[in-house]
Amino acid sequence: MLAESVEVNIEGIVSLGDGLQKKSSVEIIALSTGGAVIRAETLPQIGAPLVLQLQNESNVKIEARVHEHVDAKNKKKLVALAFDTQPETVTKSIKAIVDYFSRLKRAGVQFGGS
Repeated sequence: MLAESVEVNIEGIVSLGDGLQKKSSVEIIALSTGGAVIRAETLPQIGAPLVLQLQNESNVKIEARVHEHVDAKNKKKLVALAFDTQPETVTKSIKAIVDYFSRLKRAGVQFGGS
């Protein structure tokens, strides 16, 4: 799912539940064109549909499903998301973000995060 993923450590908002009305803040730990790993206050049910909104310049909204709960150190609540098929504009935005953070990482930039 996260082939060619990159550490991003950016803020996001997840919308889930009936009509995607329940919103909560998350930290996006890693991002790829096919999915993401997020840190959330609560663990949504595996298979649950949601919308992940990146809180950066792009403000892109990505339709996804909960793929799995990741067993992490320090008992952090990490969730792996698999992205649904997206409009081309969203896919291009995700790719641009992944490419940007990949370039930063190659340049030696260290990210905050866990």
